[in-house]
Amino acid sequence: MGSQGAIENLSRQLQEVDNLRAALSWAFSSGGDAALGTETAAETIDFWGAASLLGECCEWANKALAAIGAAAGTRREMVLQRGLGTALIYTRGQSSLARSALTRGLALARKFEDFDYQQRAIFGLWQSVGRTDAMNKALAIAREYEEVARDRDLQSRAMADWMIGALQFYLAAHIEAGEHLQRALDHYPVDRRARDMIRLGADLRGSALCHLAVNLLLRGLLDDASATATRAIEEAREMKHPVALRLSLTLAGCIVFLNLGELDKVECYRDELLDVAYKHGLRSFYAAGLCVSGSLSAKRGDLREAVSPLRAGLAEL
Repeated sequence: MGSQGAIENLSRQLQEVDNLRAALSWAFSSGGDAALGTETAAETIDFWGAASLLGECCEWANKALAAIGAAAGTRREMVLQRGLGTALIYTRGQSSLARSALTRGLALARKFEDFDYQQRAIFGLWQSVGRTDAMNKALAIAREYEEVARDRDLQSRAMADWMIGALQFYLAAHIEAGEHLQRALDHYPVDRRARDMIRLGADLRGSALCHLAVNLLLRGLLDDASATATRAIEEAREMKHPVALRLSLTLAGCIVFLNLGELDKVECYRDELLDVAYKHGLRSFYAAGLCVSGSLSAKRGDLREAVSPLRAGLAEL
């Protein structure tokens, strides 16, 4: 099917999702055809992400890899490992299982000299490592990718700037981070946005906008931070994809406006974040919503009320 097919035919495919589930269930049953199931799971792996059914993406990818048989070491395994690793990041957090799947997917992509899947797997590894305390390792991954992307297209170079800028942001190199993030926004071809949302499991432009909004806040450029945060949320809503929306609500909506003291606005964004994260099984972002609840209570002076949601959110994270 591929990422482009997953986007263009999503509404029709959603109408057939129960048939797909039935076919996969039969294929992986004792009387089924595991080879056919593995092929079908690989062909439809991008659909589960496009439909925000990430738990099912993990389920079918795991079953297909358990029955991989003669397809081990093929492109089919490459597709399944990368899809599993990306879905695990959103459903299970920064687990060793996600890194193992992505590392295997990257090794196969390099074997087949498949730049598309190298980019997908490298991004997944960067994302997984970058959300831990090993940010310098993640920055090394981004710098390595920057060298590979230097002679590629605008999307590849913009992605390198985004990856480096986001990590410099977390490492408090705010001027350099702002330059990289702005360059990513200036150069990224917006017609690739929906496709990359499925390919990478992330909204590149949306993430760059969100990180830039907080970057501007930390640099004291408050009006620019507010305008960029609002723009990030509006564009994410236009995407109509929960993975894009949850990041804009967390970084742009809650963090920026919490620090600007616009607490009623934060409360609305918090409610929307909790709803989206709960409906789509985005556990880490549901936990972030709980932490925002505690922060809101603290900002309003109710410190006793703040403790419980903060503890619950941190425990889930």
